[in-house]
Parts: sequence; C-alpha cells; structure tokens
Amino acid sequence: MFEHLCNIDDMTIIGQRSNPLNEDWNEWTLVICTKCKKVYEWQHHSEEQMHGGDLAITAIATDDYLHYKYNINEQDIPQILNKKKKIRRYDRYKKIYFEDYA
Repeated sequence: MFEHLCNIDDMTIIGQRSNPLNEDWNEWTLVICTKCKKVYEWQHHSEEQMHGGDLAITAIATDDYLHYKYNINEQDIPQILNKKKKIRRYDRYKKIYFEDYA
C-alpha cells in the first residue's frame, strides 16, 4: 500500500571510504536501511557539513559497486549486521583505513 521511506534512524553504516573529490572532506559512507534492506552510499561533495549546507547525494549501490569500492558482497551484509564480520572504516584525519564492527 505505502512505500517505505527510509530515514536516518533506520540506517546502519556498513562501510566507508575516502572522499574521492578531496580526502579532507567527509567520508563516503555505505549504509543499509534495516527495515527495507536497501543499500545506499552517502556521497559528500563539499566540506560544508558543519555549517548545515553540505552538498550530498544518496546513491543506490549495486552489487558490483559494493565489491569494487568496499570489498563487500551481498552475502556479507547479514554477517556485518550480526557483528560476525568487520567493516572497513576510513579516518580522514589520520588518512588510514581500519576495521571495526558496525
């Protein structure tokens, strides 16, 4: 009857990568809606988030994109949500990747 509208409270981070536009800007973040299971990538295209004017795009991520950019397969997602598999995060201040649980 009604289509589910995902909101930020329904999202869980399942991956991060450096911002390809500028590594000093906010990370591009892979998230999944825990209600409808759609996977999105939040892409930040400016550094204005702290002022509330961040230009960002929410893109729907395909399976091949997940594997290529985040080294995640669709089968990995339930393991990530159940904390059986770690996710890759990016620290833009130290400019390093590290693994942690979602």
